[in-house]
Amino acid sequence: GNELQFIAAPDVEAPADNDGDNDYQVTVTASDGAGRTTDQDLTVTVTPVNDNDPVFTSAAAASIDE
Repeated sequence: GNELQFIAAPDVEAPADNDGDNDYQVTVTASDGAGRTTDQDLTVTVTPVNDNDPVFTSAAAASIDE
């Protein structure tokens, strides 16, 4: 395949990586089909999603002439 997936979805509030910082080290191996390969080490950082509802502190109104 061509996408990186976690076996279990990471929980940003309870990191499962060794040092608990939500950085996961992976090695990607690419092959050309003729027996040649190359490796690339990557760090995948899991960050929180802003899933809070927006809060408006003042009333706002607008009118537009048609």
